Amino acid sequence: MILNKIKEKVQVKFSIEAIGEQEEFIRWPTNCEEKESNIIKYIEAIEHEGKETTIEISSCIQSLTLTSINNVKYFVEKLQARFPEKNIIHSKQPVSARDIASAMHSVNEYLEFCKKLYTERIYKHIELSQKYSKKETKKQVLYYLDFAKLQNIDFAKTFPVYWKYHKKYVE
Repeated sequence: MILNKIKEKVQVKFSIEAIGEQEEFIRWPTNCEEKESNIIKYIEAIEHEGKETTIEISSCIQSLTLTSINNVKYFVEKLQARFPEKNIIHSKQPVSARDIASAMHSVNEYLEFCKKLYTERIYKHIELSQKYSKKETKKQVLYYLDFAKLQNIDFAKTFPVYWKYHKKYVE
């Protein structure tokens, strides 16, 4: 593997937004099992003796991943347990305050749910959601429904929390 020829420092990044059907929707036409298997094979192949090696699993926080980001965290923890000699980290970054806002749109119950789930920094972005346009949210929900039809999946079943708070925009 070419990375093993590097002598000093190696940093590898993988992008995983969710696990299972949710990842397959977001990163269509990804096969999640195949992706996870390939990541494991890649980590196994990286020789790290004598050099600093960091393997980063990066997740973009956006409207569809807010409630599934912990599943990615658990996947990373499993990798860390399996490869304790390798530095495997999980980074989470909001795509933008606007994307976070579209996920929340002034639903107090949902905000309380998120307050328990996320750090104060991320929650501050979520609070901005109260200013997000209903028209933009409707466009986003319609886009997701069209994309789900294209993939022949049940959007409400794949993203139940998102759907619970957003179906009102298309009813």
